[in-house]
Amino acid sequence: MGSLFDLTGRRAIVTGGTRGIGRAIAEGLHEMGAEVVIIGTNDTVFEAAKEIQGDGPNVYGVKGDVGERSTRQALFDECMAHLDGVIDILVNNAGVNIRNFTAIDYPYEDFDRMFAVNVEAVFYMCQMAAKLMIPRGYGKIINISSIAGLRGAKNMALYSATKAAVIHLTQSLSNEWAGLGLRVNSVAPGFTLTDLAKVSLQNPERMKQVYASLPVGHPANPEDMKGAVLFLASDASNHVTGVTIPVDGGSMPT
Repeated sequence: MGSLFDLTGRRAIVTGGTRGIGRAIAEGLHEMGAEVVIIGTNDTVFEAAKEIQGDGPNVYGVKGDVGERSTRQALFDECMAHLDGVIDILVNNAGVNIRNFTAIDYPYEDFDRMFAVNVEAVFYMCQMAAKLMIPRGYGKIINISSIAGLRGAKNMALYSATKAAVIHLTQSLSNEWAGLGLRVNSVAPGFTLTDLAKVSLQNPERMKQVYASLPVGHPANPEDMKGAVLFLASDASNHVTGVTIPVDGGSMPT
């Protein structure tokens, strides 16, 4: 059974791979034998790549912002230069959640940024990867959505909308590309102890609600996302496409 999850020789890109869920995913892919490029927005991406690599397959850091339309293609091309033009696995993990305003006051610039990173970048990274995957008849694309995309979260209207878009985008691209050898799926984390959770972690009342909503009794750690992503990236999921796997500790609507 171990060979089902073996990724030796596979080549992967993980956006937002410097920390949190993206870092854990990059580590998991690398542990199973994949060569990995991680994308991050600052210089810490290079140190993260070194730390993940250790004595294993190559891990490359590429600095850039997937939310920037004018530089996105060049960013992707730089990743592909490291991978000799071959990509087997794309994990669209990069995301933002700007919560400086309530829905009633949300400004255009933050709206634009949320959709640029959480939706537009996901679509075009999928498109660029698919152009290389389709001629080879093989590719695994995993989009990181959110439980908030399955049921709209209070005080997170735009974030929920972007993550719902990711889920439907995943289904649509799966329908379009499945017959061409690509498998497009998503993973929907629940409340996870990452930098994006800082606001909630500083709010005792909010955290009381979080714990009350989790039948498992505790929030997820980034490492809890590894298993679902490795399943979707490996041969174990060759007949699985268009699905969203919640990794949420059985959370209930709050």
